[in-house]
Amino acid sequence: MDYSKIGEEIIERVCRSRGEEAEVYIKTFRAIDIDVSGQKLENFNTSNSSGIGLRVFSKNRMGFAYATGFGRESIEKLIEQAKDNALNGTPDECNSLPQVTRHGQSNSFLHEDLFDEDLTRIPVGTKIDKIREMEEKALAYDKRISRVLRASYSDSQYEISIFNSRGLEAGYRGTQCSAGLIAVAEAKVFSGKGSKEIQLGFDFAIKRRFRDIHFNRLAGNAAHRAVSLLGAKRLRTQRASVVFEPLVVSGFLELIARGLGADFVQKKKSSFARKRGKRISNKIVNIIDDGTLPRGVATSPFDDEGIPRKKTVLVKDGILSTFLYDSYTARKDKVESSGNAFRSSFKALPSVGITNFFLEKGRTKREELIASTDKGLYVMETMGMHTADPVSGDFSVGVSGLWIEKGKLSFPVHAVTIAGNVLDLLDSIDAIGDDLQFYGSLGSPTVRISDLFISGE
Repeated sequence: MDYSKIGEEIIERVCRSRGEEAEVYIKTFRAIDIDVSGQKLENFNTSNSSGIGLRVFSKNRMGFAYATGFGRESIEKLIEQAKDNALNGTPDECNSLPQVTRHGQSNSFLHEDLFDEDLTRIPVGTKIDKIREMEEKALAYDKRISRVLRASYSDSQYEISIFNSRGLEAGYRGTQCSAGLIAVAEAKVFSGKGSKEIQLGFDFAIKRRFRDIHFNRLAGNAAHRAVSLLGAKRLRTQRASVVFEPLVVSGFLELIARGLGADFVQKKKSSFARKRGKRISNKIVNIIDDGTLPRGVATSPFDDEGIPRKKTVLVKDGILSTFLYDSYTARKDKVESSGNAFRSSFKALPSVGITNFFLEKGRTKREELIASTDKGLYVMETMGMHTADPVSGDFSVGVSGLWIEKGKLSFPVHAVTIAGNVLDLLDSIDAIGDDLQFYGSLGSPTVRISDLFISGE
């Protein structure tokens, strides 16, 4: 379908009226989701969606509408609704078309590394076989792995095109693939009642290309996690060093990322408000959002308003230097957009979102970091991160992992809670590993916190 012709036609018709500007956002999306359990196909689902989002700007008013069809009648209704919404909208001096024009590229632009041509040629049967093999590998890892709760795979292909009345014509295609597994480990509990202890372990990966997913490694990691937690004990309540695995840190980074969005800062719903230019963490901490990262799952040539993506250093040597902006929030603060406009679909307006958001790696090997910890908790999993308060930054979450004694992992731990504040957490980071890993768009190395409250018995 010629999206360029559609976009140009809509803009031409909207802008016949003097003083009106328009932006057309078109997205097509195809996805497949597969679940396997006990070597049987439990779920197989495909989905497709495509449509147009239209923003009309007139006299500091903005109107939005969307359409799920590309026919003439559907487009007629789309234009009418968007213009009516603009006419009845509330004036806001920050409402205007983003300051972006041509990128020097056509809407057929294909960003290198974003689209996996091989994915379109891989048979569904091959994908199912990979999941079944992953399940087999997990079961074979250790005799204490009793079953695989779930082995899953999904992939998607999408195309995005953006046009505006200032001459912007840009587009790209992308793919994503993901796989994950939850393994169940069981062991007898010698309490005279014949009961069993059960522990779960999981791992997952999200990549641009099918060949970059290491299915068997995921299976082994999930099984290892489950087995290593068998025989877990509780701890007495205390303060101690805590070492977080990269996956665990990624959960905290999601909370931090929300607070670094200019929309939440402007609404005074962020613990980072009024802290720009101030030290918010140990000087070894650098936090980056990079929309240009090679092979990053959130990498793209431009954001969902057409602003070129860029690398934004949010925290440099412990100092908060800036926030994440889309065009609207940038106008409010009288700064340039950081290229962080995000739309969940063509049905949604753009808002501030992250790209590839990560804590920069350090120089310490994970093994050295653990070996230099005299006493502490090595956290492999958290429960209840969704309960953390994004405004105050306070958190209290359940954790499980391994106890560190004199620099060695000694015994598994469960049923304990860690609590604190995200600003205090950043300030207490005293060591960062060199093992940066990404889980989707969030990435982190292993991190050690010098002192944290651990609630146990």
